[in-house]
Amino acid sequence: MRGCRVRISTNFGQTFPIVRNTTLGCNGDPAIARDSLGQLFVTHLDRVGAGNELSVFAGRVADTTTVGTQTYTPVQVSTINTFDDDKQWLVADADPNSPFADNLYIPRTEFTGATRVMFSRSIDGGVNWSAPQQVSQAGEGFVWPAHAAVGSNGDVYLAYHTDTCGAANTGTVQLLRDGTRRRRLRGGDGAAAVDGLRCGERRRSPATCRTAAETRSRAPTSGSGARCSHGSCPTRSGPVTCTSSATMIRTTPTPTATTPTS
Repeated sequence: MRGCRVRISTNFGQTFPIVRNTTLGCNGDPAIARDSLGQLFVTHLDRVGAGNELSVFAGRVADTTTVGTQTYTPVQVSTINTFDDDKQWLVADADPNSPFADNLYIPRTEFTGATRVMFSRSIDGGVNWSAPQQVSQAGEGFVWPAHAAVGSNGDVYLAYHTDTCGAANTGTVQLLRDGTRRRRLRGGDGAAAVDGLRCGERRRSPATCRTAAETRSRAPTSGSGARCSHGSCPTRSGPVTCTSSATMIRTTPTPTATTPTS
């Protein structure tokens, strides 16, 4: 992509004769994803409302094979509330064997004077999106940007930078599980209800959420291989002892092994 224009190649990048333009205004931050059916989805920002705020839009590119220029028409994902949105990311559950195959997920940062990470989901190919829900926590400081990925079992991993530990390369990773087959679920880390997401493999208290892999392997709660929780910040130079349980998963960063990301 360049701007909000999608160019598609059918000869391994030698030429890009298929061009698709948005029917809306383009204000950057594009991202693309394909679902298990091979359908192509695009998200980008546009300015809307009386306050000319930046808002998130997403849509499907219906024709990805016909040579020439066509258009795609995104729908609005975020709400008009006078706050600018930024750095949204789009991921699809592209595993056909996932119980949540073809779900689409968009995290983003909303600037409210402070910042907060918001999350929306589509279960109908981007036609409709769930009401945005906050997944970042009060006291985490400047939370920007956010990225997501989907595991083959339908787990959604959401990562974003925070100021909670003070190091430039620290961040949080939430495990959000879409676990009741497209019904509305409890969410994330126990602080906010997230439409379509909850933590843990069964209906446990949010304070004791763990990933299935972590439960099976009985990962240590101290030492250099520890998986840490929201309540304990990793140190910069050595092992860390986990002191509480939540949906955050962290590993111990060291100055030599970790490179800050932008």
